[in-house]
Amino acid sequence: MKKTKKKKIAKIETNGNKEDDEYISLKQNQNVQLAKDDIIIRYKKTIKFLFIVILVLILVIAIIIFISTPNENDPKQNINNQNDMINQGNKGDNSNNSNNTLVPADVNKKPLVKRKIYVKYMDFWPAFKLERFDVHKILLEKYEVVQSETPDYVIFGEFGGENYGIEKKFDCVKLFLTIENRGPNFDNTDYAIGIHYIDKGDRYFRKPTETHQLTAIHSVYNVTQVKGIDIKKKKFCAWVVSNGSGSARNLFYEKLSKYKTVDSGGRFKNNVGGPVRDKLEFLSN
Repeated sequence: MKKTKKKKIAKIETNGNKEDDEYISLKQNQNVQLAKDDIIIRYKKTIKFLFIVILVLILVIAIIIFISTPNENDPKQNINNQNDMINQGNKGDNSNNSNNTLVPADVNKKPLVKRKIYVKYMDFWPAFKLERFDVHKILLEKYEVVQSETPDYVIFGEFGGENYGIEKKFDCVKLFLTIENRGPNFDNTDYAIGIHYIDKGDRYFRKPTETHQLTAIHSVYNVTQVKGIDIKKKKFCAWVVSNGSGSARNLFYEKLSKYKTVDSGGRFKNNVGGPVRDKLEFLSN
């Protein structure tokens, strides 16, 4: 009896171990399968994310290309192209007077593109500085100004001799400009700006000397405060002249000096101890 019981117990224990092993093996297989499924899910999510990123990049590139591509129907682009053609035509043939005529911009409409013009400045005063030249500033408001030795326009003064024979040197529009007491020679210039009263239609524009530095005049003497000025505390008269070739001007100075002392602050007939350094300060007294 005892031996039979022992055999049955051993058999039962043996069967129990086999079931445990099968359960463990099944569990392990399930875990492996779950791990594989998890890897597949992550892989699919990664592929999906990369696909979306690629689509976004393609869309962004397409938008950039569309924006940067010129539109043939765009009026602004057409104006740019036309201006480029005009500029090339002007440089290619300076003898074409139709391209050399100054075309004033519409004061009521701001131009989309500035027309390029080629200009030569010459024979101005020794201390001439282009960045302070009022005519150049006006041109910059309307045009893109390029200095050139083969210009469409020559703007010249009376200092120096470079303009001698200018009518033969340059086959383009010529403008003479002066604030001195000298009239223009319309045999060698197309247009002129000066101080004299001359009837030449649109070929001449009178620019009085007193408007040459209008802002400086206002800074010296504010016309709105004339009534508040105590004349007795001011000096009599100031004269700043370095060019002594004006005989009528010199005679006026001599006669006025007989009445009362005129302070001469220039290099000509200086009586204040040497040429003044600050002209505006000198005149303000």
